[in-house]
Amino acid sequence: MPSMGTGASIGRAFGMVVQTLYENHPHWRIFRACKPDVPCITPGVYALVGAASMLSATTRMTVTVVVIMFELSDALIYVLPIMLAVTVSKSVADAFGKDGYFEGIINLNGYPFLPMDQEYSLHAASDELMVRASEMAVISAVGETLRSVTDLLKTSSYSGFPVVKSRSTMVVAGYISRLDLLMVVERAQLSSVYSDSSPCCFINHQSSSTAQTSSDLMATVDFRPWVDPTPMTIFHSTDINTVADIFKELGVRYVLVTHFGTLLGIITKKDIVRAVRMQARNNFGRPTLPGLLRCSGIPHQPQSAGHGAGAGAVRHYN
Repeated sequence: MPSMGTGASIGRAFGMVVQTLYENHPHWRIFRACKPDVPCITPGVYALVGAASMLSATTRMTVTVVVIMFELSDALIYVLPIMLAVTVSKSVADAFGKDGYFEGIINLNGYPFLPMDQEYSLHAASDELMVRASEMAVISAVGETLRSVTDLLKTSSYSGFPVVKSRSTMVVAGYISRLDLLMVVERAQLSSVYSDSSPCCFINHQSSSTAQTSSDLMATVDFRPWVDPTPMTIFHSTDINTVADIFKELGVRYVLVTHFGTLLGIITKKDIVRAVRMQARNNFGRPTLPGLLRCSGIPHQPQSAGHGAGAGAVRHYN
């Protein structure tokens, strides 16, 4: 690990300086505990302590670093100096910022990451943050053809698409990811059985009004094995802090906002991360999330909830 190598190099260099001072000035007060017949200064120990210090400061880990260094050295006598060095290095690093190197990389790249040990205090309801269904494109379980699905993939870059029973009712029927949708479409296009007008099947027990004959049924593009029939959904009045906990604890990338099964919108992990960051920068009074979004100048558009993905496509993750 580069941080360990850097810390070991600095520690060994410092140890060599101390060793040179001891050899030239053995009678100094700091060297009085050294016995003349026994080596007193070992640069390798300084390298070990330096590696632990740099690793702790970089990653903000403490006990884990001590255990790692103990396993590497297999010397219990060095545990105490390593613990002291790790404590000091982490305290100094925390004075400049609580985030470690890896958290910094995550923030720099804009990845939707919610720390497990962080508590959120956002002031809004779910329907204030969600991308509304009117702004999303969804897949209808009835009436879709291979051409319409292909056009949907060409005109959007979303990571997934929601499936609704019909666009008139907007009742949630499932969710299909973009990769699965693209895979099935490519297979169908390579087959001579299907044409652009071939109907698509996304859910079980759907009406077969568009396919009456057995030959028509065989030509239906079947997406059902790749559709998640039970996507994560929440009620529209759910507290946004509860939604943040869902993302944090369950690791989901999106949740669909519904009202008794009717799709109202979608909230993605990026929406939560963006709201947390903006409220941290505008932490006065009890600001609402839409107000924070307006103050930030960032347009709140359905970038990830587009064509559906379970309630509208989820945002595209780079």
